[in-house]
Amino acid sequence: MIQFVQQQLAQVGIKAQVEALEAGQRIVKVESAQDPAAAPVRMYLPGLVLVDG
Repeated sequence: MIQFVQQQLAQVGIKAQVEALEAGQRIVKVESAQDPAAAPVRMYLPGLVLVDG
């Protein structure tokens, strides 16, 4: 799924590094940043759920 998202973004000219984060990693990289401009993560999409059917 991560590779698919990267490929879809690349097709419209967006170079992105997409990674799955465990809860602990998310807290460190996303939620602990005091200044959003200095955060190591520029975009965060919570709760991606795939439903087959």
